[in-house]
Amino acid sequence: MKHPLSFFLFLISFFIVLLSCKRTTEPLSAVDRLQLNVMDVSCTEAWLSLKAENNLLGKTLKLYADANLILSHELTSADTLLYADSLRPATAYVFKAQVYDGNALLAASPKTAATTLDTTSHDFTWQTFEFGGQGGSSSFYDVAIIDENDIWAVGEIYTADEKYNAAHWDGDKWELKKLDWDGVVSRLTCVFAFSKNDVWFGVTNLIHWNGSTFEKNWNPVLDQFYDKTVNKIWGTSDSNLYVVGNNGLIAHYDGRQWAKIENQENEVGLQAASGDALSNIFWSCGYTYNGKTALIRVENNKAALVYKDDAYYLTDMRLDRLSGALTSVSYYNKILYILTSHGLYRLFKGQLNRLKRIGWPEGRDFPSFPRTIKAKNQNDILISGDFGMVVHYNGYSWHYYREILDRITYYNTDYYNNFFVIAGTNPNTWGGVILMGKHND
Repeated sequence: MKHPLSFFLFLISFFIVLLSCKRTTEPLSAVDRLQLNVMDVSCTEAWLSLKAENNLLGKTLKLYADANLILSHELTSADTLLYADSLRPATAYVFKAQVYDGNALLAASPKTAATTLDTTSHDFTWQTFEFGGQGGSSSFYDVAIIDENDIWAVGEIYTADEKYNAAHWDGDKWELKKLDWDGVVSRLTCVFAFSKNDVWFGVTNLIHWNGSTFEKNWNPVLDQFYDKTVNKIWGTSDSNLYVVGNNGLIAHYDGRQWAKIENQENEVGLQAASGDALSNIFWSCGYTYNGKTALIRVENNKAALVYKDDAYYLTDMRLDRLSGALTSVSYYNKILYILTSHGLYRLFKGQLNRLKRIGWPEGRDFPSFPRTIKAKNQNDILISGDFGMVVHYNGYSWHYYREILDRITYYNTDYYNNFFVIAGTNPNTWGGVILMGKHND
């Protein structure tokens, strides 16, 4: 009888040899030739990234959603963004990619699953507040929501015997305010809030609310411009703050001093700004009444002219092309929404060659001139403008709130949770108007 220890050592040696033989029969590389991942979804669309081995280029790529072929074309890049549309809201899909040479299957990606977004409700409860008009034409130009009990609206409000330039909501009522600069109560054109103790107000300079006092913040960059009006404020903190204005004005505040951001565009008044705190990118756009319009991207304090007067400067934007006056932008989750007088457009994840018109139904223009957009998500977008125009896009369909139709002009909007607030003016009464909407999901 063999010694137990010798027999045990024999078994170990046998299994080592067996495993070694198994390894030699496996492929030298375990890396898949195709990798497919879902980047994002909307209610009716999906964006997928595809990574492929170089020796698959020039072959035929096919993309499937469940068992349905939704895309087939030549694979031209090892790193490709794929786009699937005409999907159903709130539906689970399984995607896979395959590459063929004729009828021969060369590679297949692992399956990847995603569920499209559900639509949101078009059901809002609206409440309108109106101030001034007795002593002159009154307007609210901008609004900032900190929470449902702390909202600022700014403009110029003339009552019978007083002039105001702001209003504050405490959760129960609006109170008119006077924010002065050396005793002068001038109109305020914009407001931006980081918190209840960090609110910025602008016109030809900035006023800062620090929680206890309103302090002057002098911007010497504005002295370089003929028209010193600040049209919009955006930032990630009070040490990373931007303003945009007329003549292509862009300036940055680092918490200590202001600096001008050089910009190729010096004709168009920039009237909107929206950014992404994570990537430190913000976008601005504007138009003039003689037909000029422009889109600017600012990244790490460097401005780049993307589009002006039907010309593209950074890339050839394929698919759909911008049309009309660019009136507002909203940047959410690295998706840019561009509002124009002819429709709503979207740039996905910084892919400048992937411009898509979401538009008004049936490809028509908006019912009146749109001025402002806020995208809370891809399935929750509010647009407002002239002649009482308030429309909502839920990711699949549009709704026009004709019950609040009037001659009111709405200039800007903001949101918090399920609240939207819109600032405007009523030319019928000369009053400044604040429209509050609660979204009943």
